[in-house]
Amino acid sequence: MINVMEKTTDYKAIADRYIQLMNDERNNLPEGHPQLEELYREQYENWDDILKAYYYAHVPPGVLPEWMENAIFTMDLTVEEWDEVIRFVMEQAIIQNPIDGNR
Repeated sequence: MINVMEKTTDYKAIADRYIQLMNDERNNLPEGHPQLEELYREQYENWDDILKAYYYAHVPPGVLPEWMENAIFTMDLTVEEWDEVIRFVMEQAIIQNPIDGNR
């Protein structure tokens, strides 16, 4: 299978952003704090990037109708499914940037 997104997706940038957001000090703020809410928005955007990178690595863009892609991107994933998606993106980041070594 040809990986359509391999040359166009910057897995390292997506993975680095994920790590940055997961380690962000704003995670320690109390629920309802405006800065925590902003962090949640940023995490949501990053998760969307992660899911799209994973999806398009397996299905070339335009194969499915847009409405079907939107349905896939908005569905809830189990913890195990999300772990698989994150693991794939992290592995691709290392493959794209082998000098960085392990994360």
